Amino acid sequence: MNLHDYLSSGAMSAVDLAKVIGCNHDQIRHWRHGYEGRRPGPENCAAVEKATNGAVTCEELRPDLTWHRVPDRSWPGKRGRPLHDVSKEAA
Repeated sequence: MNLHDYLSSGAMSAVDLAKVIGCNHDQIRHWRHGYEGRRPGPENCAAVEKATNGAVTCEELRPDLTWHRVPDRSWPGKRGRPLHDVSKEAA
């Protein structure tokens, strides 16, 4: 599920999500609608995934980045904790 669909479902408001992950609700709005191509950084992707209990994944937020998963029983869902692979990024 993408961020727009998640927030539209009423599961959580942009203001509530911003409070949980520690950012401004305007930033959530920008990510939700992709204003000027704005997207969350890898650390915020993980925070959103955790805050949404795995409903919005890092891979859905930033499909342009390379993600790996490591086992972590404390992480929501069964896929494990997301790790952004910086070795796959362009220099």
